[in-house]
Amino acid sequence: MKLVSILSVTLSLGLVAPQNLLHSLVPFIDEAFRHSIRELCLAGLEQREVFEDLVALPYPKTILGGNITFRKLEESHLIILFADVRSWSTLVESIQMKFMTKGWTLWQANILVLVEDQYLERRATMSMLSQFFRHFGIGFWCVTSERRGTYVRYILDLSIQGVMLDGPMDFRTLYTYRRLIINHTLPIRYQAFTSFPYTFRDERNLLNGIDIYLYKKLFEYLHLRDVFHLDKNKAQTGKDLIQMIMENLISKKVDVTLTRRQIETTLLPMIVLPEPMVISLVVPRRTTPAFLRILWRPFSDELWISIALSLAFAHGVKLLTKIRTKMGRNIRRYLKNHLMDTFISLTVDVVSFVLIESYLAQVTSFLLVHQFQRDPETLAEFFATNIPVQVMEQQKLMVSSLEPRISAALLTRAEVVPMLDEYSTTYAHIDTMARASFMLAAYTKHDESGRKPLFILPEPLGTVPTAYLFSPIANPLRTHMALHLSWMSAFGFMVEADRLYNNLLQYVLRRASLGEDLLQLDNLKPIGILLLIGWVTGAIVLFDRI
Repeated sequence: MKLVSILSVTLSLGLVAPQNLLHSLVPFIDEAFRHSIRELCLAGLEQREVFEDLVALPYPKTILGGNITFRKLEESHLIILFADVRSWSTLVESIQMKFMTKGWTLWQANILVLVEDQYLERRATMSMLSQFFRHFGIGFWCVTSERRGTYVRYILDLSIQGVMLDGPMDFRTLYTYRRLIINHTLPIRYQAFTSFPYTFRDERNLLNGIDIYLYKKLFEYLHLRDVFHLDKNKAQTGKDLIQMIMENLISKKVDVTLTRRQIETTLLPMIVLPEPMVISLVVPRRTTPAFLRILWRPFSDELWISIALSLAFAHGVKLLTKIRTKMGRNIRRYLKNHLMDTFISLTVDVVSFVLIESYLAQVTSFLLVHQFQRDPETLAEFFATNIPVQVMEQQKLMVSSLEPRISAALLTRAEVVPMLDEYSTTYAHIDTMARASFMLAAYTKHDESGRKPLFILPEPLGTVPTAYLFSPIANPLRTHMALHLSWMSAFGFMVEADRLYNNLLQYVLRRASLGEDLLQLDNLKPIGILLLIGWVTGAIVLFDRI
């Protein structure tokens, strides 16, 4: 396995050297349990001098002998093991089987390696241990001598360079965020992908966005040198991109992915963000004016049926009066009564006036303001339509994480596609609220009616948690940056980053609103329809009087 270059740095101890290992190891373990350790694991120490003393310590512990494999490791475990570093083969033989655990949980381990005294100062010892722990993706490890352990040696192993250090046997210095506080500028190789507004390329083809802004500030404050990793093989699909991102992290080509993404795995170190990502539906809008439908809309179906039945009843009564039957004569005699005739005429005139005026008022409002079919506003209204939804293969996991009712409704009308047609006027698609708002404002044009062909459904599908992913060996870097990102949030840098996006979005929306305010020819159609209704009504009244 190829090793990164190792730069040797020695830290000033500032301590009086103890007489033997136990004088420094016991306080080290005490401090570990006061901090975050909850269980001590002793491996391969049965034949070593310190074994009995360590077993006697009053802490929860697990003892592994022989080639017994570690169970699932957690950050609350401290592992002390002996390694035979006479050669690479003896090292592998002595401890490899202990790390053949199932699953990618090894990066969580906190390991202190004991070696024979004469091998601690050998550079080959650190090279072999670095290669071994790099292979298993373990970042928090140190080594000291088993008899006269007065200090520890460790390596800050990153994708570009490994820095070897000597330091005191102090748990907080070695296994917390302080591990990266050294007098040396560390190079951090990162990867990023397009995910507006978190990372994207601006008009100068430079990386920009909320995440880039935050990490640039963080790198500058922590005196870290950022190096962008550019893959020669471009991803052809979204699935290829996700696979490439994960492979770069697992293979230790990069230290961190600066672009936040949905949490799809717990196999890698990550910083979970407090702000979830809002997921919404982008829906095609019906832009054909529904003029005939509007003429029917002022009254409910029940009222239209009542009017039709009333007209049919009146017409039937009129026909009966013209028939020479006993019923017809009774109806004619009944209607010739002056009081009854006046009452019926007044009732019909009042009801007709109310209905006609109400209808004209509402149809005028609908033609001027609601000339298009109303957009759905809730998920229930959207699912009542027959609009299909485009879903990419890699979005299925995200859809399945939504509320079961919503997830099932989406999957029943989903059409799996390799690439989304984001501007389709036939299919809806899933996007984040932040990205969809900008994309629709910036890259969709108004049609002849002055409306956008797509809109964001006001009711979101839900929210998904997001995180920054790190390489397994970059777990110390993750611990270091997680603390400082929380400080940045407390000091208002997150708000400032969001303000940059909001300013950009408001600029685009102001520019887009100019097109919405323009008077289009189609906007005059309702006026023509109203004039036509007025002329037809006047003509009918005129011919009725003639």
